[in-house]
Amino acid sequence: MSYTILLISSLSIFSTIIGVFWAKNCADRPKIVAGAVGFSVAIMLYLSIFELFIMPMQLLSWHNVIFWFLIGVIVVAIIDWILPHIHHHDTKNTKQNSLATMALLIAIGMVIHDFPEGFAISGTYLNNSNWGWLVGLGVAIHNIPEEFAMALPLIITGQKKTLLILAIFSALAEPLGALLGISAGESFVNWLLPMTIFAGGAMFFIAISELTPFGLRIKHFGSFIIGTIIGFISFGILASLF
Repeated sequence: MSYTILLISSLSIFSTIIGVFWAKNCADRPKIVAGAVGFSVAIMLYLSIFELFIMPMQLLSWHNVIFWFLIGVIVVAIIDWILPHIHHHDTKNTKQNSLATMALLIAIGMVIHDFPEGFAISGTYLNNSNWGWLVGLGVAIHNIPEEFAMALPLIITGQKKTLLILAIFSALAEPLGALLGISAGESFVNWLLPMTIFAGGAMFFIAISELTPFGLRIKHFGSFIIGTIIGFISFGILASLF
């Protein structure tokens, strides 16, 4: 049974491969990039607002939900403020460093988000194996645009080594979360919901502060808006199925 859970959670590895491949093949096509970034923004906003902020209020008091969500926003905002001060010494490479910072923030947000998802997959499968497969598939599908958003800035700036490192971390976060879910059992459950809400705050900040300005700078506003609309509609349909 534990091997099956690890197999389901490992679908995230394929999400990483698809997301990176997608980014690599459209990095030099501005209209497609703008639309894809808009799509990624929509996925992150939908997840952070509806799935990771509103839904937890059914299980936790509203002030606790707001607290953990704001903590997620604040922590990632602090990281966003610190990283440029570490890397942006060379003004000639400001754009490259800015894109690298954005990719790192997205990767951090994904790891924070994917880790409890892996835990949730193990819990769901232990209760109902069919639901475990469905949840695992749904998680893998919605991870693809997030992986794309992480990979694109690094592909544009040619930072292949950084891309490889971040891709490995983001791909393994879910299986590690599932492994913890198998071994920890009930002892970790109390922290699962706060971690999930925290991830929602992190993703909300990244979508608003990093991805949206990046998409608008590409100067294909129509493509960005169309991608955003398609993202909200398609993920809304996907969320209703899973």
